[in-house]
Amino acid sequence: MPGAGKSTVGKFLARALAMKFIDTDTLIEERLGRSLQDIVNREGHLALREIEEETLLSFDPTRYVVATGGSAVYSRSAMEHLKVGGVTVFLDVDLETLESRIDDF
Repeated sequence: MPGAGKSTVGKFLARALAMKFIDTDTLIEERLGRSLQDIVNREGHLALREIEEETLLSFDPTRYVVATGGSAVYSRSAMEHLKVGGVTVFLDVDLETLESRIDDF
């Protein structure tokens, strides 16, 4: 979910653990040269889910703190891949907080 704090918490954890940080949303945008919104608009949210799954499966998660996109949880293989590499953290944020963090909610 956008606004949950995945990137913020991920960067903090990476610094605290002296590890590298990966934000898969940024990785996808850099790799494809397109915004996530453009992918959704042109190809649909299911296409973005597939791209996110491919991205998550493309690197060794044991070497990074990873902030996934919001739809990562819909991919069993991606989640299993991440769990093999370490601890998976669920950020539980209430709707009111999300609304306050996202401009175009």
